[in-house]
Amino acid sequence: MESIYEEIKSGDDGCLRRLLDSWELKTKTFYGNLCDQLSSSENFNSFKKLYDQALAPEAPNGDLNPIEEQLYAVLGLRAALETEVKSLEELRYELEDSASDFQVRISLEHSIAARRELENELRSTRSRVNELEVQNQILNAEMLGLKSKYDADLAEANTRVRMAEKAIIAATRRSGPPAASAAAVATKQNSSASETSSGQTTATTESTRLSSRPPDHSNVSALSSMSRYRSLSDKFNVSTRLSSVPL
Repeated sequence: MESIYEEIKSGDDGCLRRLLDSWELKTKTFYGNLCDQLSSSENFNSFKKLYDQALAPEAPNGDLNPIEEQLYAVLGLRAALETEVKSLEELRYELEDSASDFQVRISLEHSIAARRELENELRSTRSRVNELEVQNQILNAEMLGLKSKYDADLAEANTRVRMAEKAIIAATRRSGPPAASAAAVATKQNSSASETSSGQTTATTESTRLSSRPPDHSNVSALSSMSRYRSLSDKFNVSTRLSSVPL
C-alpha cells in the first residue's frame, strides 16, 4: 500500500489499476463459485431479500452445502440483531421520555402528600365537630334543667300570690262593712264642716278678687250665681246638722 501511495504521489497509477483488476477478478470468481454453490443467482437474490427484511426462515430439510448453512446462520443472526436493535430503540425512547415521566412522578407524589394532609385536617375537623356536638348536648341538658326549675319556681310563686289574694279578700270581707259605715259617717261630718268653712272663706276671697279686678259683667254674674248657690248649700247643711243634733 505504501508503494501504491508513492506511485500515485509521483503520478503513476499502474499498480493501483493492477490491484483493482485482481480484486475484480477475485470477486467474479467468488461470485461464480457462490452461484454454483447456490445452484443459481435467483437463490442468492432470495437470500439477499430475506437478509434485507431481517427474516429468518427455517432451513429446508435435507443436505445443505456449507455456503447455504452459513447463509441460513447469517439470516438468523441478522434477525436476532434486528430484534435487539428494535429493543434498544424502544429503550432509547423510554429514556427520552424518562424526564417527563420523572416530572409526572414528582407531581404525583406531591399530590399524594397534599391529599394526606387534607385527610389529616378532615379527621381533626371531624373530631372537633364531635366534641362540639357533645358540648352542645351537655348545654342543652343544663338548659332543660334550668327551664324546669324556673317553671317550678314560677308555679310556686303564682300559687303563693293566689293564696295571698284570697287571704286579703277574705280579710277585707270580714272587716269591710262596720269600718266602712264608721268611715262614711266621719267623712260626712268632716265634709260638712269643711264645706261651711270653705264657703265662708271662698265668699270672702271671691269678694276680694272681684273688688280688685276690673268690672266684667259675665264674670260678676257667674260669681254671684256661684255665691248664691254656695250660701244656699251652706244654709241647707247648717239646718241639716241642727236637726240631727239630739235635744
